[in-house]
Amino acid sequence: MANRYNVEAVKSRTNYMDPRGSAPVIVSAILEQGAITVTAKNTVGYKGQRLGMPSMTFATEFDIDVVNRGDQFIQIATDGEGTSSYTYEACQGKPVVSKVSGTGGVAGTLLTYGSALMADPASTTAANSITKRVTGKYYAVEAVKLFGMEYHPVKVLVSGEASIAPGDFLTYDVSADEWVKDADGTMVMSCHYATADDLYVGALFGPRFAVSQA
Repeated sequence: MANRYNVEAVKSRTNYMDPRGSAPVIVSAILEQGAITVTAKNTVGYKGQRLGMPSMTFATEFDIDVVNRGDQFIQIATDGEGTSSYTYEACQGKPVVSKVSGTGGVAGTLLTYGSALMADPASTTAANSITKRVTGKYYAVEAVKLFGMEYHPVKVLVSGEASIAPGDFLTYDVSADEWVKDADGTMVMSCHYATADDLYVGALFGPRFAVSQA
């Protein structure tokens, strides 16, 4: 049986402090920063890293000044390694976001940056793939603002598709009482992978995202 995580648990209380109907979708999201290089133990605190623990650098770094002024745009991350690791279950209901690149589109902005990783990799090799980072929880969870009206889990029917991937659009199938992939594009977008029927994905309801180019 597929688990359905409480979507309220990944929302910031900021959502409920704004009485306007146009309050932003603010959620806790996994920040994909690429391969992690683990070096000597650090002697000063830096970006949430604990004293005496291995120092880490990331393939993709963010500028905290850009984040603080609200200009760090993000996209829904896709698994370029072809492993479909960003599943709703593996990510415990949280979307995965990364810095905008190529034609990935603009999904929102990064609100916080520099949180400690959920777990620290013992070596560079331990975190040199997406699968290893998701399984080992070698990632930070940050607050993000998504450009949409609602983030909500939905159960999907893969049908004849190989899978549903982050960025795929979804349509509600009334007869099946589940959501299916829609090649034409709708106002509902999957934020996770699903490779079998009756699995949940986090879905963002709202206007289509802005496009980006390389």
